[in-house]
Amino acid sequence: MLVKFADKSTWQFINILFSNDVRERATKTLLESFIGSLSSTFVFIFASFFMGLSMYGFIFVPFIPFAYGVCIGMSEVYLYLSHGLKGLLLYSFIFLPGIFVSSMAILLMTKEATSMSSSLSSLSFSKGNFNNSFSLKRY
Repeated sequence: MLVKFADKSTWQFINILFSNDVRERATKTLLESFIGSLSSTFVFIFASFFMGLSMYGFIFVPFIPFAYGVCIGMSEVYLYLSHGLKGLLLYSFIFLPGIFVSSMAILLMTKEATSMSSSLSSLSFSKGNFNNSFSLKRY
């Protein structure tokens, strides 16, 4: 809905970003394209890692997979609206396998971040009663 009801200038901006990204990746090597693809997922994993090191991070960690899903959904809708069935096929066969793997990584990281943040929070309120489930080294 965000992409479909966007105004014309926003739609043109998204189109320019997407076409520039496709053109840039066509000139890169396979390894450079792979690293570039990982960088978008790394931002979400990095954010969940640092939220896991916070006492109150468990409150905000669930928003990370939500934001990632919104970004993925916007990409899918853009491809469908601008390229029709070809865009949907491109998304299904090219993007979806990598998105599945990165989504699993983000879900596992947010699960661990929630657990670590909850442990830190309970440790701070327990007045020195250390729990065996708290392991910064494992995290």
